Amino acid sequence: MSGNNPGISPAAADRGWEAHNPPAARSIPAWIVVALLALIGLAGVGMILRATASGPGIGGDATIYLTSARNLLAGKGLGLLNPDGTFRPLPYTPPLFPLLLSALGLFGLDLVQAARWLNALLFGGTIWVAGAAVYRLTRQAAVALLAAALLMLSPVLVRVYSWAMAEPVFLFTGFLGLFLSVGYARRPERALLAGAALGCGLSFLARYIGAGFVGAAALVLLLLDRRGWLARIRAALAFLGISLAPIAVWMAWDLWKTQTVASRSIQSPLGLGARLLSAFPPLKEDILFWLIPDTLEARLPHLLNNLIFLAGVVVLAALLAGVAWLSLSRRRLAAGELTGSASLVISLILLAAVFIAGTLLVYVTTFPPITLDNRMIVPLHVAALLLAAVLAGMLVRLETGRRWLVAGVWLVILGFTASYLYRTPRIANQYGSAGLGYMMKEYQESDTIRAVKALPAGTQIITNEITEVLYFTGRPSYALLSGKTVDPGSPPAAYGSDPSDAGQAAFRDGAALVIFNTLPGSFQEIFGDQGPARLAALTNGLYRAYSGSDGAIYYYLAP
Repeated sequence: MSGNNPGISPAAADRGWEAHNPPAARSIPAWIVVALLALIGLAGVGMILRATASGPGIGGDATIYLTSARNLLAGKGLGLLNPDGTFRPLPYTPPLFPLLLSALGLFGLDLVQAARWLNALLFGGTIWVAGAAVYRLTRQAAVALLAAALLMLSPVLVRVYSWAMAEPVFLFTGFLGLFLSVGYARRPERALLAGAALGCGLSFLARYIGAGFVGAAALVLLLLDRRGWLARIRAALAFLGISLAPIAVWMAWDLWKTQTVASRSIQSPLGLGARLLSAFPPLKEDILFWLIPDTLEARLPHLLNNLIFLAGVVVLAALLAGVAWLSLSRRRLAAGELTGSASLVISLILLAAVFIAGTLLVYVTTFPPITLDNRMIVPLHVAALLLAAVLAGMLVRLETGRRWLVAGVWLVILGFTASYLYRTPRIANQYGSAGLGYMMKEYQESDTIRAVKALPAGTQIITNEITEVLYFTGRPSYALLSGKTVDPGSPPAAYGSDPSDAGQAAFRDGAALVIFNTLPGSFQEIFGDQGPARLAALTNGLYRAYSGSDGAIYYYLAP
């Protein structure tokens, strides 16, 4: 779009905007906008602190992050100890988040509280960075404030930032890098290029899906830079060299230590089409949550939910199509107006396209498959919110003569924002009161966990909830749900009947088998109708030493 008139530079476009909109004519001085964005960011910090009043959400991955950081501080290395005492390097994820936790731990901070405050501050930082970028590129204070408010009030982001996970670091660094790449494409300066590469590279080092930020920013440098192709290619190559260096070092080390990358393997191409089709129902459910609460979705008819989903997609597509048609038909971009807004829109569309393609590719080609939840596709959510705000602002500027259209656009956007204002504080209050993950009362007061803590120090453990046991007791366990235990082709048998399995061999030698009440559901999912029979066979003939409200402890023979 911006290539219609290559003779107009981004700097000249900015000066042209200034000429038509002198400072005296602006409704709000720039310093006030920056201050208001900071206040919205601080409100976001407060929102996360309220949501994590009982502590940040802790689950499987969070336990791995926290334990790996603690082990690094203790001099054992970045990773986990196995039940037999051997060391396992950090599995599944890249290392930036646990490394940051370890750095904070050097100052004597409790790592759980450090994760809480780090993620709350990163939420405020993400809101401010996004709002400032929107204001810098669109020159519309109302649009920047709207974009920041949408992020601050997003029910998706409040949940993501309330867990002790890597997403806050990943999102902050990734979007910072993307916005800096847009800035470099409009005004090539080495500092902007280095900042873009560093931000995107750190995002990749926080989560492997950060590769999407690297790819999107590289495309921004190639497509939005007004210089010749040789200069664009040089900039893109320099960007890739800097941004990929940290993750390349980590992946080489991970491959050397574990013989795998991210502890995943490549799936057979057989059934690829079916796996691809299976991705769309969860993606639709994720996007529907952006529009309505999940409690409302559960009560509405399936057809109505589908219509709401389609309406959300159509509204965003209509905004994009309307702005594109008006911009081109009236040659506003060719005249040097709205080029900053257009650059931002294009960069967000590139980000969405790269993330969709990359996520689907990983989903259909790797095992175990990734989970397609809002945590996985959260960059698409942020991009969609920013696109809605920026496109609405562009449409308003292009259609100033049609007040009914301007009023309608703002009515829809502000109504959507109001729905978030109703939903999200209630969600934050609920999280803060009930807790998330292992911070919930049912975990904190677990009878079975108390019984596990009382086991003699040398007792090895096998369990179906290895991260729960690890978080609450600090003791590594053998995984019950592994090997022949979950092989549908093997005959039902009591646990311990196969001494070739490391966990079952340890069980025969006196280890405790700790079965939580979540196991029947897992067996039902794995074995279907055969689940109850399998579970009965698993404990047949074993000595039950303890039975609590949420689990039981078995031994191969009575002590």
